[in-house]
Amino acid sequence: LFEDQGSGLEVVGRDCFNSDGHPQFSPEGNYFVTDTYPDRFRRQALIIFDWQAGRRRDLARMQLPLRFIREPRCDFHPRWNRQGDMICFDSAHTGNRSLCTVSLSNSDH
Repeated sequence: LFEDQGSGLEVVGRDCFNSDGHPQFSPEGNYFVTDTYPDRFRRQALIIFDWQAGRRRDLARMQLPLRFIREPRCDFHPRWNRQGDMICFDSAHTGNRSLCTVSLSNSDH
């Protein structure tokens, strides 16, 4: 975690992650959503992370078809809606690039 215009650095979720992704904090700032790059089996994960509790929860795990191994790639790039109750992300798990959504209840995050 980098502070904007600052020089500080903090490792987040040291025991929960083994690579980087495309994180975005929830509107209230208590959670962030991120993704993983495809593993050797072409599986990607959509992850929600509880910032205060240090807890990871995988919301989805999908397999990316081989035709997306190079260009055109399709990382999830997850994003919150303004209310913090939905997440949208890009995916090609069906064989076509598409925009997907996940609806969250208060118990989901």
